[in-house]
Amino acid sequence: MLTDPNEKSIKDQKRMSRRQFRKERKLATRKAFRQYYAQKRDQKKEQTVEEEQEVLKQHSEYLQQKRLWEEREERYELINFVRRKAEEAERQARETARQKWRDALLRMPTMVSPSSDNDFNKNNSNIDSNNKIQPKIRNMPTFVTTEDRKQETSLPTKWSKDIDGDTMNWP
Repeated sequence: MLTDPNEKSIKDQKRMSRRQFRKERKLATRKAFRQYYAQKRDQKKEQTVEEEQEVLKQHSEYLQQKRLWEEREERYELINFVRRKAEEAERQARETARQKWRDALLRMPTMVSPSSDNDFNKNNSNIDSNNKIQPKIRNMPTFVTTEDRKQETSLPTKWSKDIDGDTMNWP
């Protein structure tokens, strides 16, 4: 079988030494391996070029989607900004209206009826000397306080005030 026109038939070949035969066979297998891997590399290069084109296409799609997303995001931010401004203006208007209403009420002259004075005195009759409002209790007993007892008992204490009340007398 002749695979290559340069090869000679077995009969025509001169017998080689074993070492030479193995060397040529070894070189031929190496060459076959190199060619096989070179073909694989070329196929990979072709695939990588196609993959790179695919990646670039996907990346361009990504960039386009990103740009669209950013535009939408800017629109939403603008809408939210306008909404916040409107809410702030509405709140400010509500506050100014409330303030104007309060000022108008305070500037209004008030008419006091004579019965309201009596009601005021009745309501304030429960105020104690300390300006504390006491509850209305019928027949409330009055208790003697410690101040009242001191006034009743005029026993000398260890430290007593002078007659003038400005200095202390020693015991």
